[in-house]
Amino acid sequence: MSVLERLLKAIYPDRCPCCRQLKGIDEPCDDCAVVLKKQEISGKVCRRCGLEKRFCCCSQYHYLFEGVAAPFYNRDLAKDGVYGIKYKEAPFAAKYFGKRTAESFIKRFPDVKPDFVCCVPCYSKEARKKNYDAVEQLAKAVADELDLPLKLKALKKVRATEKQHTLPQDKRQANVKGAYKPTARFDGKTVLLIDDIKTTGYTLNECSKQLRMAGAEKVYCATALMTSKRQENALVKTR
Repeated sequence: MSVLERLLKAIYPDRCPCCRQLKGIDEPCDDCAVVLKKQEISGKVCRRCGLEKRFCCCSQYHYLFEGVAAPFYNRDLAKDGVYGIKYKEAPFAAKYFGKRTAESFIKRFPDVKPDFVCCVPCYSKEARKKNYDAVEQLAKAVADELDLPLKLKALKKVRATEKQHTLPQDKRQANVKGAYKPTARFDGKTVLLIDDIKTTGYTLNECSKQLRMAGAEKVYCATALMTSKRQENALVKTR
């Protein structure tokens, strides 16, 4: 560990990425680890939509990406951890959730070797206002874990959009249509596209479409969290 890294460790000691208590290593504390285990996407998983096969939603959508992987459902402690990155309350959690996102991609697609990693971009005004991009932080962690090149500017967002989670499902596709453009050609490349959360997949789909129009042969996606109404409904029935 370098002198700078030691200094940063002293100023910003490692915390649990979920409850944010001091821990000494950049991993969940024992209590959070037990809860996170219950929030994992596990068992027989559909490689196309990324959900457990019993919650598969492929029939509802026409995906333009090859498949998507995610380690956790969008609820409870996993949600707290990723939203801590998203709203800059716990940026240090990006390392852990990026690592888990990379692991889920390797597990779901062991035969795939992407040429580079990119991410869903912010609108430039949004980025300047926040001076921070949580998805970029996740993408950096994923690229490091997979030892792949990172192209943060592969896509650009050309207009502002409403926040997807605030819109009814029938408005989400139109909200992101035409909002992203490629910045270069990616002829024959296999791309790994990163976002923080997948719900309907419309944002990933639109970005995948633009990458493919720029020549990418295949686009795979990975997110830290995945929302599933079927999974949420199943939880309610068991309570």
